[in-house]
Amino acid sequence: MTLRAIVAAVCIGAAADAFGTHYEGNTFEDLFGDNGEAGGRAKCQAFSCKEGKQAVPARLSLKVKSGGCDALTSGSMSMFTAKQDSAQTPADACCDRRQACDQICGTSERFCDAELKTCINSACDADDDACNKKKSMLQLMQSMDQGACARHSKAQVAACKCVAPNEADGRRLKVLTEVYKKHGEAGAADKAEGLVKKADTEKKFAALLHKLTAKFPKMLKVVKDPQQEYWQKMMNEAREKPAEKRPPAAEDGDAVDEEDVEDLDATDEL
Repeated sequence: MTLRAIVAAVCIGAAADAFGTHYEGNTFEDLFGDNGEAGGRAKCQAFSCKEGKQAVPARLSLKVKSGGCDALTSGSMSMFTAKQDSAQTPADACCDRRQACDQICGTSERFCDAELKTCINSACDADDDACNKKKSMLQLMQSMDQGACARHSKAQVAACKCVAPNEADGRRLKVLTEVYKKHGEAGAADKAEGLVKKADTEKKFAALLHKLTAKFPKMLKVVKDPQQEYWQKMMNEAREKPAEKRPPAAEDGDAVDEEDVEDLDATDEL
């Protein structure tokens, strides 16, 4: 995160605490002007195979960092929010799915961001102040996240493998059948076969798997993030530490220690 981004976040966080306002812009340029693509970030290229090959899931191991929306920003949200605003809200489940979205072969960063926005807008009721405040701060932090594309691209490389077109449907059927057998109901194989016929492209199959993460939340394996835990510990200690007492200011006529008096003659000699 750049210095410009940190300053912006501090200013908006301070304004929210002082005046009870929220950042309602969809992207960073809503506040500071256009800076390229959505959120002030350059367009992120989607994963693709060489001509004649199709991308299919190499594996389906969706590991998400604990902490919901705070984990999505590597703990930086907790630096600019009050302790009570760090509590879990309906928005956090959407953030977990956003983490998983990067790891589903065939997704794009833009698709994952759009799905997150749709999910949170649906999850946060109009009168849920905590949820809406978290949504506003998340929008701001995401718009300044210059590492999002690199993380998505790295996750796609790990999640995908390239196969011949005549092998793609078989691989997708195997992945989907495993999902339904592990998390779904009886007759999973038959249901998976019908869905694979409809989701017959990389993007369609990726969208299907992402949709299933909402239906089967246990598809996501939550793991602890050491970096996030470190920042959370630092913030909790700072919040709980009592303010240091300052000595009372000297009143008129009070004596002042000689070492506290600036030597103007010494200054002139420099």
